Amino acid sequence: MPKPPLAPRHLRGEVTERVDSTGNAVTPLDEGEVREVIWELLKNGAQAIAVCFMHSFMNPAHERRVAAILQEVAPKLPFSLSSEVLPEIREYERTSTTVANIYAKPVVARYLDRM
Repeated sequence: MPKPPLAPRHLRGEVTERVDSTGNAVTPLDEGEVREVIWELLKNGAQAIAVCFMHSFMNPAHERRVAAILQEVAPKLPFSLSSEVLPEIREYERTSTTVANIYAKPVVARYLDRM
């Protein structure tokens, strides 16, 4: 029996943006859409957010802008950026590592708070 994913489908979102493989911003980040997706994820029960954009290891500007919006909209919500967690090529590895990072982050924080 396969194990359930760390981030089930109802706790995933997409936003309009595009950075090409050389780091050039091709499609600007839709900040209104970012806010809508954050609210939808919160409504669906998200307790933390992993931000993972293709080619963010080449140009992390869009991920950093999402981080700033997250801090405005949900200042206490933990988040991780793939461009900081694993700034390397290979989307699957970067995404799965970032999701695992944010999955463990609140648990580790609670543990450290109790110590």
